Amino acid sequence: MTSPETFGEWLLREWRHQAIPRWREILQEARAKGQLRRARYAEWMLTDVLVDADPGGEG
Repeated sequence: MTSPETFGEWLLREWRHQAIPRWREILQEARAKGQLRRARYAEWMLTDVLVDADPGGEG
């Protein structure tokens, strides 16, 4: 038996749903402009904070 989703779990899921596409855009833009520090930060957000399985957004 699984428990229903808590408010915190729902909030985290919704935040990830909204944030991942935007951080993918930021990553692509930073790479295109050669902004290495910004690109590294976006990669960190996607892989370590948002736990995006496809941080490059190609999948």
